[in-house]
Amino acid sequence: MDFREGVNVAFSAVVANKMRSVLTMLGIIIGVGAVIALMSIGRGVEKYVTDQFAGLGSNLLFIAPGQISDGPPTLRANPVRSLTLADMHAIADRSLVPHVSAAAADFQTRVTVSRAGKTVTVQANATTPEYPRVRNWKTTVGSYFSELDSDERQRVVLLGADTYKDLFPNNEYPID
Repeated sequence: MDFREGVNVAFSAVVANKMRSVLTMLGIIIGVGAVIALMSIGRGVEKYVTDQFAGLGSNLLFIAPGQISDGPPTLRANPVRSLTLADMHAIADRSLVPHVSAAAADFQTRVTVSRAGKTVTVQANATTPEYPRVRNWKTTVGSYFSELDSDERQRVVLLGADTYKDLFPNNEYPID
């Protein structure tokens, strides 16, 4: 059987079995489409995750209190020592850690805040004056608190954009 005869046999089989041929082509089309869709979704997720990490900055290191242990979990309680401001200052000390350009402490919790009868629950960050430099954050209105504000334990609040919109729906100026 030569090539031409093989093509004729294949074509006549397709014509003789129209439904089977249509379903086979449909299966191939759906399969190829599914592979293309999954590859596109995978690349999109990969780009999203990469962009999220890039938003943190490629030169950031987060240190959290904790414990690493080998083996199975034990039944006894292992206390975890918290990090202190002294630890943060030691990390920021260039004579001790020469490649650190800035360090900031950050304690996060959820709090309920209210203004003019409107109540919202938000994430609150208790932090230090170096935080915006470490995170590369800019304020839109007003300024970040200073080292003097921190030393004098001034009560300073910075609102994120979403919290501002929730508490000041008429775009009022939030600073007294």
